[in-house]
Amino acid sequence: MSKYGEWRVIADRILLRDEGRCRLCGSEWNTEVHHIIPKSRGGTDEERNLITLCGNHHTGGGKDSVHTANVDYYIPIFQDIIKNIYKSQERGK
Repeated sequence: MSKYGEWRVIADRILLRDEGRCRLCGSEWNTEVHHIIPKSRGGTDEERNLITLCGNHHTGGGKDSVHTANVDYYIPIFQDIIKNIYKSQERGK
């Protein structure tokens, strides 16, 4: 499988986990999978490092876009969101 094919499988799994909604605002519009810790800074494609964001929050270019804001600001916020997802999944078992 190509790298793109592998990424597509991972991204689809994250979109399913996050119910296709932006984890910041709940929007279903133009959702994309985002690396919490960027790959350029040692981040991986592991599920705990990935989060679904809408187009505005991912690359929208506005003040709320993670690519125009200080990435370090968002990392702990996203990590808490992911931690809570997994906690609630464990409770549901």
